[in-house]
Formats: sequence, structure tokens, C-alpha cells
Amino acid sequence: MTDRTWVIVLAADDVRAAVADGFVRTSSGKRAVLARMNVGDRLVLYSPRESHPDGPALRAVTGTGEVTGDQPEEVPGQSEAHRRAAHLTSIEPVPLADIREHLKLPLLRFGSVLVTGDQADALWAKVRRRLPRKRRARAPAA
Repeated sequence: MTDRTWVIVLAADDVRAAVADGFVRTSSGKRAVLARMNVGDRLVLYSPRESHPDGPALRAVTGTGEVTGDQPEEVPGQSEAHRRAAHLTSIEPVPLADIREHLKLPLLRFGSVLVTGDQADALWAKVRRRLPRKRRARAPAA
């Protein structure tokens, strides 16, 4: 397992779209950050707002995932926008206050931050606790 965790800044509605499509994009849609990712890198999707640009403030992690695509690809119909295949899951929002100690907050303004080592592991553990739990099927009553 990797110790690389990418924090990507996206509005919550963009996170929901990414989960549905199976692709992650950066807020700017530029290829460079996506090209630095490796298959297996972890993803933490931070949403400052519910929707961009003027939605209600949210300031929480709203999704997690793992990079699965080998290379960035162009978004169909948008020659300057890129995406990368990923297995993504929406999570119960994790407030910024709960993860602040694991991030260099000023770096979030760049739209993506690479966190490595112990900080990455601690951040990952904190947000993965909010994954929806799979319910066990009940045995039929006899």
C-alpha cells in the first residue's frame, strides 16, 4: 500500500459527479497534477463549498478513493480538461477541524496537495472512518 495521499479540492457537487463517473479531476482540470499520481495513490476529496463558485460553505472532506488509471486522459469535448480513472466513494463529511493537524492548510489554495509518510497515514485513517458501513444481510426467519 502506498503512503501517498493526494488531497484534491473540489466542490461537493463535483465530488458526487466524480464518484458517479469513476474519474477524479483537479479543480483546474490541468494535466500536470494528475500526471504525478501513481496507480494506488490514495485520494481525499476536500470540499470548501457545496457547489462552485457561490454555494454554501462546507469545509469538509466529502469523498475518498484510490487512483486506478495509468495516465490522465482528456475529458471528452474539453480539450484543456483532464481526468484520471479512480475508484471513489462519497463519505459522511469530515469537518476540516478534524483533519487540520494532518494538512498544511495554506497549500489547499493550490487545489491539490500531496501528503506523504506518517501524516498521510494519519489523514487516511481519520477520513476512512466515515465510509458508509456495509450492512450484513439478515438470515431469513425460520
